[in-house]
Amino acid sequence: MVVVSGNTPEVAPERGIKMAIAIDNFPVAALGRRNMAPVYRRRRAVVSLALAVLAVTMSFAMLDTSAAADRPTAENLATPKFVIAESGDTLWAIAQRIAPNSNITEVVDQLVLMNGDQITTGQLVRIP
Repeated sequence: MVVVSGNTPEVAPERGIKMAIAIDNFPVAALGRRNMAPVYRRRRAVVSLALAVLAVTMSFAMLDTSAAADRPTAENLATPKFVIAESGDTLWAIAQRIAPNSNITEVVDQLVLMNGDQITTGQLVRIP
């Protein structure tokens, strides 16, 4: 058994072992004495990494990498072009009228893709 008088432990008579006061051996008391340099280095590394990731993210956000098209101007506005089908018109006749120097077969193919394979009188026929 240990008898503590003041701050000095006494020898336990049954074992002959010198025992310390329990509060001196408590792990929390050792926290103030341990080397904190590795902890601070680890904290600095984590904060530095977080700041680097934030900087890279912000730089990508600030770059103009959007896939949006340019604003429309007079030059790049595509105005739809139409021809009004008259009585007796065919896609072949319209193709020869709108592109006399082109390959008529290719123009007719484009007209079919844009308007279907049949036209009627008074129909607005989209032209390429």
